[in-house]
Amino acid sequence: MTGQLEASIVRIFAKNGAIVGTGFLVSGRCILTCAHVVDRALGLSQAAQEMPAAEIRFDFPPSGAA
Repeated sequence: MTGQLEASIVRIFAKNGAIVGTGFLVSGRCILTCAHVVDRALGLSQAAQEMPAAEIRFDFPPSGAA
């Protein structure tokens, strides 16, 4: 079970390549993370009310690197 959990962790990056948070792969095409992580990844104000349309960079870190 631990291996499956570790395999579902994703690192989320800002446009400059800095890691801004983590998320979890919850299906074949969906990642769950917090709104503030999305805001930081896209350089948005946390007061933004609209759903962002930009793409967010992420990867699956090697086990133990998140």
